[in-house]
Amino acid sequence: MKIINTNSKSEVLKSMLGKLLFLANGAMVGLLLGMVLQPSWQEEQAVLTSTGLQGQQSVRIEEGQKEEKICYLTFDDGPSKKTEEILDILQEHNAKATFFVIGNSLTEENRPILERLIKEGHAVGLHANNHSYEEFYATEESWKEDWIQLKERLEKEYGISPTLFRFPGGSACTYMKGRVQEHIGWMHEQGFTCFDWNVSGEDAVGTPTVYSIYKNVIQGAAKYNTPIVLLHDSNVSQKTVEALPEILKELTNKGYGYETLEKRKEYIFRNSR
Repeated sequence: MKIINTNSKSEVLKSMLGKLLFLANGAMVGLLLGMVLQPSWQEEQAVLTSTGLQGQQSVRIEEGQKEEKICYLTFDDGPSKKTEEILDILQEHNAKATFFVIGNSLTEENRPILERLIKEGHAVGLHANNHSYEEFYATEESWKEDWIQLKERLEKEYGISPTLFRFPGGSACTYMKGRVQEHIGWMHEQGFTCFDWNVSGEDAVGTPTVYSIYKNVIQGAAKYNTPIVLLHDSNVSQKTVEALPEILKELTNKGYGYETLEKRKEYIFRNSR
């Protein structure tokens, strides 16, 4: 008859039980750490700047938990003939958008387009009088002079006083050369709110297709309740015009409404803080 060493068996069981408890505790600790360290969806959503003093540091402001889904469509580099087509599509889908205009496009030929844009309740923002990065960001004063020229032109010729601004290339543009906080602070002093974007159709990069623009917008917007979508309405934005109807259909089906950026808090890129 085989003799079983009960003391040895007991020690083995204790050892196994100790290992199980260790693994269980480790898993629980990992779970708790994950819950604490994982960034909330609001943190991933936006980096908003506080207004006020020049050069004031940006601060992250979490958007409140809300059920409503609002898409903020934005179009840069117009107006143009393509803007007219875009306005037709927006009207058909009962959607509002924000247009960041450039002075070089404010020709007499395009004047009726901008007037229509304003009349139909879309927002106008300043982008640049001259969109050349080299000239716009040439000196500390060049971009301010450019901004003033465009602002005064819109006031004098169109009777509007926009309060929205988007830096050419965005606030993370390398031409800013580390001066982003100074620039944003100065814009705040002038009463302006600055906006980057968190979704890009990539319609002005490389050789976009109608489908690539559609896919970029839909996949990007799905990450946010309040996406800011970057698109373009220059003379070479035909693919954007073709993609827009399906983009609006899909976003509407997913429960999004549409507003202008005048109704949203300021948003700048995270690395522009």
